[in-house]
Amino acid sequence: MATKRKVTLTLPEEVVRAYRLAAARKGVPDNAVVEAALRNYLGIGALAELQEKLSALSVSGQDAEALAVQEVKAVRRRRKTA
Repeated sequence: MATKRKVTLTLPEEVVRAYRLAAARKGVPDNAVVEAALRNYLGIGALAELQEKLSALSVSGQDAEALAVQEVKAVRRRRKTA
């Protein structure tokens, strides 16, 4: 399990209400919703998914890095157009 760190954020009240409501509906802690949203926004999930696919394909480290960079750029382009 990854080490977790406590942070303090200042967010608009509407954002706080929205993530608390989402957490209550899913039956998960508030921080799980915030973490999932940040992972999605930062593309962390996409990179982990790509890593799994690449390890299954036995891609070289250099090729894997190039593919990871392409994937990060694709996620950022999708985010800008959304």
